[in-house]
Formats: sequence, structure tokens, C-alpha cells
Amino acid sequence: LSTKASQSLKDSLNELNKKMIALGSGDSSGSINFNLLYGSFTTMFEVLQEADVAPTSESVATIKDLEAKLDDIKKKMGENTGAENSKDNNALE
Repeated sequence: LSTKASQSLKDSLNELNKKMIALGSGDSSGSINFNLLYGSFTTMFEVLQEADVAPTSESVATIKDLEAKLDDIKKKMGENTGAENSKDNNALE
């Protein structure tokens, strides 16, 4: 790789790394991330496990909301690892 290409690849991979870190542990915007979702799912699991009754409608709604947020993060992750980064993958081969 040329020096210019190497720097471009480095910059591109650093930007991808920042995006993945934000999805994993969040950023300053307070957006939802894997760590927050994990905590929320864990809490809901504990609530559901402790109850000797069927889940309340509020619990069901909360789980559905968490699942939608997880789907959103997975979509963002796919956007950040898809075709736009294929040139970086090719450069690394």
C-alpha cells in the first residue's frame, strides 16, 4: 500500500472503530447501546423470574421496546460493516 492509501485506510478503520465503540458502550449523546440494553434486559429478566404470575402488559410492552432498540442497533451495526467498508476489506487482503 502507498503511504497515502495506508493513511486513508487507517483513518477509515479508526472511524469504524469509533462507531462500533459507540454502539457497544455509548457516546456523549446518550443514545441506546449494547451495554444499556444488556442492563435493561437483565432487569426485565429478573422481574419476570421473580413473579409467580403472567407478565403484565407493561412488562410485555417494555420487552417489545427493548427488542426494537436491539434491532435498531443491529441495523446500525450492519450499516457500518457493509458495502461501504468493502474497499477497506479489499485493501487489507
